[in-house]
Amino acid sequence: MSTPTGPGRRAVLELVEVPRLPPGPGMGARARDEPWATGPRLQLEFVVDGVALSERLAATPARDPDTSWVEDPLNMPSVADLARPSSAAADLRRLAGVEPRDDDFWPLGPGRLPLYVCPECGDLGCGAITVHVDHTRPGQVTWSALRHEKGYEPADDLDLSAAGTFTFDADAYRQVLLEPVARLDDLAADERAAKARHRRQVPRRHTRRWFTRLLGGERSSRGHDARFL
Repeated sequence: MSTPTGPGRRAVLELVEVPRLPPGPGMGARARDEPWATGPRLQLEFVVDGVALSERLAATPARDPDTSWVEDPLNMPSVADLARPSSAAADLRRLAGVEPRDDDFWPLGPGRLPLYVCPECGDLGCGAITVHVDHTRPGQVTWSALRHEKGYEPADDLDLSAAGTFTFDADAYRQVLLEPVARLDDLAADERAAKARHRRQVPRRHTRRWFTRLLGGERSSRGHDARFL
């Protein structure tokens, strides 16, 4: 599945919108606890030279066929997850090289960025499929040393470099990654507005419940007192 990237050879990167897998318990809890999070259940898949990167990863010899559902490359959403638009926009900017990593809080090694993350929470600590991104050569960007990093269990990391090393034309690469960012920023703004509306409504609902319980208690107390008059 490796794509040759010899002298003058440039791989072609695309982002293709595909359905996100049905949410598991974690995403279900998020829908309950964060009702304002209404991003579409879609993701943008990384496609290199016409083949989905997740398929390349799933075909590598290092992949354990008995791996858990949550750690299977075919089940892990890409970082361009429309259900998490704010973090998706930031991750695409980092991959494009226009936004730096926050190395004070970054758990990955130098030059490494996530491509696929935990389908339940998106936390890098739960494990992620990562890549080394090299922007140092003029006019090109190279992805290499793909790896499944296991977060809290680094001894169990899987080397997925057999999936390929890919060199892209820098301008085309940045254009592909940054094109969806405006849409993701709009989705994130919609979420923030929905969150603000939800927070304004919650105190009113709590107040109504409090008055309902209070009035119900008063009626019950009056009825109780009346029986003993």
